[in-house]
Formats: sequence, C-alpha cells, structure tokens
Amino acid sequence: MNPTLVVCRPLDQARKNVEALRAAGVEAVALPLLEVSAMAPAPESVTRLRETLQAALHAKTARSSIAIFVSQNAVAHGAQWFGGDSEKSQVIAVGAATGAALGKLGFSRVQTPNDIDATEDSEGVLQLPVLTDIAEKDVFLVRGQSNESDEGGRRLLADELRSRGARLTELVCYRRNKRILDAETRSVWQTRMRESTPPVWVLGSVESLDAWCANFAPNQQQRNQTIWVPHPRVAAAARERGWVSVVVTKLDSASLLETYRASL
Repeated sequence: MNPTLVVCRPLDQARKNVEALRAAGVEAVALPLLEVSAMAPAPESVTRLRETLQAALHAKTARSSIAIFVSQNAVAHGAQWFGGDSEKSQVIAVGAATGAALGKLGFSRVQTPNDIDATEDSEGVLQLPVLTDIAEKDVFLVRGQSNESDEGGRRLLADELRSRGARLTELVCYRRNKRILDAETRSVWQTRMRESTPPVWVLGSVESLDAWCANFAPNQQQRNQTIWVPHPRVAAAARERGWVSVVVTKLDSASLLETYRASL
C-alpha cells in the first residue's frame, strides 16, 4: 500500500498540488495548516514605493529600481502596489513558480535564480548579477509577516542587501496564521499516523512545522512521520523539533510527483 501525501500548504497551493498529483494517480489530500490573509504594508513603505516609481517616470534610464518577490503569496498580495509602473523596476522572483505568477500579471523579463543555475532561495537570489552593484539603489523586498522562527532566509536577504548599500524598503503585504483543526479531524489523522503505512506530510515552511506541532502534540509518534520540506533550512528546523525522516524536495507538483515515485 502506497502512502497518502498530505499537503499542508496554504489552500490555493495545496489544491493545485493535489489536483496534479491525483491526475497522476497519487492519493493526495489537501490539509492546509496555514491561512494567508492580506495586510496593508506600512504607510512609509508605500510612500517610498510611490515616490520611487514616480521619479522613474521622469528618469532617462529605464528600470531604475529593483523589486524582489519572495513567494507566490507576495505576488498575489503585493503586485498591486506597483500599479502600472512595474516596467520601471527590475523584477526578481525567488523561484520559477513565483516568476510564473508575476508573468501572468504582465511583469516582463522577470529574473530568477534559475537563470544562473542557482538555488531557488535567498542565497540564490543574492547571486544574481543585478544585485552585485546596488549601492544607493532602491530595492523593494515584497514579503509576508513572519514569526521569529521562520525569519532565517528572509532576514539573510534583507541584511545582505543592506550590507551591499541598497536603500531597502520591505513591503510586508500578507500574514500567515496557524490553522487549528477541529478535534474530529485531528483524531482522524492521529489514527492514520498509527497505520502500518502512515501518510507523508508536505510542509512548506518553518511556520508549517509549528502549525503541525500545534495540531498534533509532538511525541514519539511524530518521530515516525515522514515529512517533505522545500529547503535544508526547513529540514534543519524539523530535526530540531524531533522529526527523523525528513526529505528535501521542491514543492511544485512535478517535483512532488518525481519524489513520490522515487520513494516507492
């Protein structure tokens, strides 16, 4: 009997994964443990963005600022603040899926770490040539509000951009909150965890790990659960929290399917 993949990403992303996995014959279930909601960026951040874009309209050089989108959620909730002036910014996405989301909204020539065969993370973004010489350049980091445990990669990115001399503005435009399941749902999955072939959990961030722990009190049972995570940083956090079987994989549907088939 093959394991069920339980995708605990936010609802829209989980649904897309599950639809693709089921179409390929994989038993998969969406069980979001994080809820994403929009939030208004700080007024001073919006003012800085508007001033920069307005100044770019009168500049002789095109694309005078840089916008970095850290996730698909950043695109969904942050792209609107650039209005119709996105052509005046060089646009960077942390990965291919985020880049594709930007492309659907009309952002052209989006750069990603894939362009230089770098990893889809903060470290990969920082390797992009466009970020080599950014002293006194306006850079907008479009991201969500994170808790302290999930700040690692984003703080690295912000701190390094500042150390390179960028005039950095962080446009925080969404938040992720833990979703607490009802008692009946928790009981069903706790029973499934005790089966001879327990489910495999797909968790997309450190916040997802903490949301899982909030729903399923960590104990020896947790150590027997296999989880898939998108980055070594998240894997290290999982092991700190007691997981033993941790697999690092990209979370696009094709990669999940490839990892699933390789695990059989």
